[in-house]
Amino acid sequence: MRNISGILKHKLLSSYGIYLGSNLLSSAIPFAFLPILTRYLSPSDYGLVSTFKILLYIFSILIGVNTHGALTRTYFKLQDIDFKKYLYNLIVISLASFLIFSILVENIIHSQIILREVPKRWLSYVVLFAIFESWSKLLLSLWRVQEKALRFGLFNILKALFNITLTILLVVHLEMGWQGRVSSIIAVGLVFGAFSLWHLWHNQISNNYFNLKYIQIDHLKNALSFGLPLIPHALSGWVINYIDRFFIAAMIGMSDVGIYSVAYQIGNIIGILALSFNQAWSPFLFKELKKDNYPVKVK
Repeated sequence: MRNISGILKHKLLSSYGIYLGSNLLSSAIPFAFLPILTRYLSPSDYGLVSTFKILLYIFSILIGVNTHGALTRTYFKLQDIDFKKYLYNLIVISLASFLIFSILVENIIHSQIILREVPKRWLSYVVLFAIFESWSKLLLSLWRVQEKALRFGLFNILKALFNITLTILLVVHLEMGWQGRVSSIIAVGLVFGAFSLWHLWHNQISNNYFNLKYIQIDHLKNALSFGLPLIPHALSGWVINYIDRFFIAAMIGMSDVGIYSVAYQIGNIIGILALSFNQAWSPFLFKELKKDNYPVKVK
């Protein structure tokens, strides 16, 4: 009984409970409103929304360059002052990546290398969303390694609530269709991303680092050497989970993409269980490995 009590009180298990609860709740909010969305959005509209969410996911990977993963790995290795400089350089990477992909997307908009169903003018918003989303991921990763699971959970729940509330306003009351749903996702992403950047800068970096001399090659190389090789891995996850929508869109039609996406959302619940455990496990693992103790590594 004493061992069971110790397990139940373990920080890892309590964090897992918080991550699981917040992930379930933040996923349950849009899931609960699924009947409303499927009533006011046609299958074709829902297919377009699903396609845009995939584009948002892809560009978030490319522009973010896995800086949030680099933060998780490096947090326990650096002293406080060095970590602030490292975080500053992570933000610099995201800004540079944003500029590069903004130029590329402008060229894509003026070419034909794009799905014919996707309005070209929306691609600029996708790139803008991606950089703000990278800042949200940085803040969430920081809270994870600091074991601030409650803040992490509250952030995601509030984001889901604001997202669905704005969606109902734009789709149901203003009857904006798929554009209302996409506008809601982008707008909420920008707001929470802006808050994340402000929080990181105000509480972690401070105004003393608003200087180009704090751009350090060693920090940039460290982050990029970790993040760039992981981009194919992250994109492979997208290929496995989402490329089928593009095949359905090309071979059958956007309406069938919408129907398929609704069914996929219902069946995706098991992924939440695995994701929640990994969110709790990752910072716990790096914290224990920092001790460089053989019995701890075996455990």
